[in-house]
Amino acid sequence: MLRAIMLAACLFAAPMAKAAQTYVCRIQEHGNSGWIPEILFLGVEDDNSSVVVSDPLILYFNDRAPVRGRVAMDNPRRKTFVWTIPARTRSGQYARHLQYTATYVKAAGRMLVSATPPGFGSHYSGEGTCQVEQR
Repeated sequence: MLRAIMLAACLFAAPMAKAAQTYVCRIQEHGNSGWIPEILFLGVEDDNSSVVVSDPLILYFNDRAPVRGRVAMDNPRRKTFVWTIPARTRSGQYARHLQYTATYVKAAGRMLVSATPPGFGSHYSGEGTCQVEQR
């Protein structure tokens, strides 16, 4: 519990853009690659096409700053977000940018997250629940 509180504090310490809608999600990875964050923050901007994304991985690999992403789809059933972060493999090799997709299933209140390192055959995933707030 203390670890989760500390991670959340790190997320909110990062500068965020004004968000029309925020998602604070607790994610459980399928497996143990370490590429799916335990806590994920998404701030959808007023135009509903761009999003600010932060999690412990982003803050580590992106000089303690969130990244910008985009809303790839928004319909009555789901909302999908995409973003990339620079990353290295555990052996220290650069994996270029990890490509992330997160889909919020509105009726279930579930977030499905996946990460794919381009050029590698790997794919990582997880899912969890989110608190969603409208501004």
